[in-house]
Amino acid sequence: MLDLPLTESSVRYLENLELDTYIGEIKFENSIDRLTATANPRQIERVPAGAEFSFRLVYNIERDDEILEDMKTLRNGLQLLQMDYLGGHGSRGYGRVSFHDIGAKHFVLDAKPDKALMKTIETMLQEALGES
Repeated sequence: MLDLPLTESSVRYLENLELDTYIGEIKFENSIDRLTATANPRQIERVPAGAEFSFRLVYNIERDDEILEDMKTLRNGLQLLQMDYLGGHGSRGYGRVSFHDIGAKHFVLDAKPDKALMKTIETMLQEALGES
């Protein structure tokens, strides 16, 4: 499960902006066909820079022996995402993301939480932020 709602501070920030949509702006761009010199106007909807989202990821443990490997994959993915972008037009700076204040919570119905495992996972997630 993945959910990314705007933070309350971002909602207030966006409410004070003059936007084209309820959380976004429309930017008009134009490209020129180099062979025909024909203009190709287009509009791109984007969330304004500085908008913050709450990131929540639920990981269901199916095999205990795969947890650490899965967390390494998650860590690597978060690191790579911060070096790249989401969506299109990344070369123009659109879709850049960074993660802050990442933590992990552990919930088990029929066993005691493994505090050492959780500490390892927390450390790995902090590594993804470059905060280790």
